[in-house]
Amino acid sequence: MSSTTFNSEVRDYNELNFKDLRIACRDYQPKKIGSDGNKKDLILRLCAADAARGQARLQELEEKRVAHAKAESEEDPGLFVQEDPKLEADIKEVTDFLAEVKAIRDACNANPKLTSA
Repeated sequence: MSSTTFNSEVRDYNELNFKDLRIACRDYQPKKIGSDGNKKDLILRLCAADAARGQARLQELEEKRVAHAKAESEEDPGLFVQEDPKLEADIKEVTDFLAEVKAIRDACNANPKLTSA
């Protein structure tokens, strides 16, 4: 799965009528929700799902990074191990995605006008 696929992946939340966390949060920013607890719960569920997906992808990329470093060091033990720029870009993208998800979740939880249903 490439970084482009990860970041633009569309997941279908059939029961929620939303396709992606960013769409849901763009439409229902925590500061604009008012007291609609259902929307707060929706955003928190989307954040939890995306955080789990992001963590799994990050772990997969970290394992690739370790395998790459090990392969390079075995190939020529005296040389500096070169980082794979694409892999590093993918890791940064997923890390940024997780930071965005955390910021949305924290803003949602911190808003005193929001109540859970």
